[in-house]
Amino acid sequence: MSGAIDVINGLTVQLVDDVGPSRGVIPDGAVSDDLSPTVRVQFGEDVLSVGDTLRAVVNGVETGVAHLVTAVDLARGYLDLSAGAVEPGAHEIWVSGVIGGQDAASASVDAFFETRPAVGPGRPAVLGLVDDADPADPHLVQGFGTADTTPLVRVSLFDTGAHAGDHLVLNVDGDANAGLVLNADDLARGYVDVASGELGEGVHLISAQVVDTAGHAGPTAMSLPVRVDDTAPDVSFTAASGADGAQALADGALTTESSLVFHFAVDDHRGGAAAGESPGHDIYSGVADAVQVQLFANGVLVGESDVSGSGAGLDHLISSGDLAAGSYVFTLVATDAAGNSTQAADPFHLTIADASFGFGGAQYGLPILHLGMGWLF
Repeated sequence: MSGAIDVINGLTVQLVDDVGPSRGVIPDGAVSDDLSPTVRVQFGEDVLSVGDTLRAVVNGVETGVAHLVTAVDLARGYLDLSAGAVEPGAHEIWVSGVIGGQDAASASVDAFFETRPAVGPGRPAVLGLVDDADPADPHLVQGFGTADTTPLVRVSLFDTGAHAGDHLVLNVDGDANAGLVLNADDLARGYVDVASGELGEGVHLISAQVVDTAGHAGPTAMSLPVRVDDTAPDVSFTAASGADGAQALADGALTTESSLVFHFAVDDHRGGAAAGESPGHDIYSGVADAVQVQLFANGVLVGESDVSGSGAGLDHLISSGDLAAGSYVFTLVATDAAGNSTQAADPFHLTIADASFGFGGAQYGLPILHLGMGWLF
């Protein structure tokens, strides 16, 4: 029978690991690398008497030397027995003896003993963040930014030698979180998705390690820099011209140019490491995945540009391609690497006239008439 807190004849039996990194009481059914465990017998008042004898029993076989109960044992409320040498594998251990002249036995405890390398499991690898907006299709996020303040982190278990029951610990900015206990499905899949906990906006360094059930901690994975960013970029028009750039066009102008170029500014609000972060975070602060900027004409996508730098003083260009004659309202939409998106607050208005109606002067909205004798403005 199993259960370390059950009592038969007033005795409670626990196993004690005194050689591994996780020393102390071994939970019932747990794994230990102590191949000569100590059997601790606890008892209440008036359960044992001086002169009673107890002995450890492993899988039905008495082991070790019978222990004669002393006054010191009674005053302490427990005594320790040797289980002798046990082989790696599953074992049921209990205590038998003579109490008050009568044969007695305790509740049993189940434990699994195995030998493991002292260095512990191998090094895992942090693969990246997981987009789980669709629970049916969780997938790795491209790039290193996310707008999710509680992202999942995918960790590879390849070549770690981990076992079911081992603990995967996630380290965020040097602090370990609860992690999770690995199961057979995780090992068969080769990776596991771990909750990061709440992350503030800014750069975070995420790592992981595996701690086996005997308490051996493996090496820590290389840190992955992650930027939590739930602030959308700012984008705005700064100027416009024909494709050759020879003539500037003001908002609301008339032009015969069918292919247009727009100048714009974009700010993705990337600064240094957040307050309180270690100086090591600063080296990642300038790592900027491109901001995608899209140009729409009357709601139709006509141009795209990937901007690798953002901020004040930087000028960027985007082309409309060839457009038919007509009146247009142009808008810009900017989307950062974390998926935050925003539209330019002020649209740009232009009217494209058919080039057969005149020449460059039409850009200024002046009427152009041909009277047979020459051009009249």
